[in-house]
Amino acid sequence: MRRSDIDARLAELYAQVPQPNCKGLCADSCGPIDMHPRERQRIRARGVTIPHHDNALDQAARDGGYTCPALKDNRCTVYTDRPMICREWGAVEAMACPHGCRPEVGLMSDQQGALLLHESLSIGVAQTEVIEQRRRKLAQRFADPEFRQVYQDYVRQRRPRQQ
Repeated sequence: MRRSDIDARLAELYAQVPQPNCKGLCADSCGPIDMHPRERQRIRARGVTIPHHDNALDQAARDGGYTCPALKDNRCTVYTDRPMICREWGAVEAMACPHGCRPEVGLMSDQQGALLLHESLSIGVAQTEVIEQRRRKLAQRFADPEFRQVYQDYVRQRRPRQQ
């Protein structure tokens, strides 16, 4: 798949995420993330290398913390090229901004956020039956209120504590 096609598909997916009225107070929420290789490539072209989430988790365990390399003075230096997971921060139920920033249209459901993230990570991957099975399983999981609660609790427990 061509870069321009990937960029166009990512833009379509990004447009589905309602953006909160950001106050710029969420730098403490930035942590190890995964992203599509094209998102990583665009960020690298801006002079920032964000480590693969496994490496970032290793660093956090080793050093006792992790700071996203894109942050400077608590602001994202690659904001316009930020990956899907960062765009979903403050826009998805389980990732609601602790500072009160909310999209005017309301928060997306966790299922919607998970499906968009899955779509962004799957761009350019052959649409095999395995991928479709994963999509269906994800949709089934989020249809279960008990799973949604476990998911929200998991995300909230890993959110950095306010000082």
